[in-house]
Amino acid sequence: MEIDVIPIYLEYQKIQAEIDRREAKEAARTRIGFLAQDVQKVLPELVQTDDKGVMSIDYAGFIPLIVESIKEMQATIEAQSKQIETLLSATGGINADFRSAVSTEEANTLGEGKLYDAPGASVIYALPADYSTADLLVYDITGKLLKKIKLDNSINRIDLNSSETGYGTFIYALVVDGRKHDTLKKYISR
Repeated sequence: MEIDVIPIYLEYQKIQAEIDRREAKEAARTRIGFLAQDVQKVLPELVQTDDKGVMSIDYAGFIPLIVESIKEMQATIEAQSKQIETLLSATGGINADFRSAVSTEEANTLGEGKLYDAPGASVIYALPADYSTADLLVYDITGKLLKKIKLDNSINRIDLNSSETGYGTFIYALVVDGRKHDTLKKYISR
């Protein structure tokens, strides 16, 4: 029995051509990574140098470090969540009637308006007892005025929706009787 090697050879050439094409495409792909020299300064055990002096990084060696960092961040988040719960229970919580969070006496003794952080894009304000007019101004980080809200209670919460402001860093300014009394910088994320 005689085997015709020509069809086998042609099939081999097609397969090799496809392998070469895929390797060329992969070699031309833009990659993101670390500079081995920078990694070597911090984690020298993750950098290897061959006999020609070419450095390479053991990226799999980063996995345990990343996992441990995530565990530490999770522990921090859990600790901060407990602190927030403790603070909210101590102030009576922030709810529809949040006046317990900032007492009228505190607002009156401030002598000036004050802003307090609230969840999301919202903010709590307290005005002095003897104010005539008050406005809350919301600016984006470039200083562009996004919203001006007339305030009418001595203590209240303004619930802004992030669809009104967008996401990013914003500056809230409390203006009482034509004079800026307080500012609050907030980062609003999704």
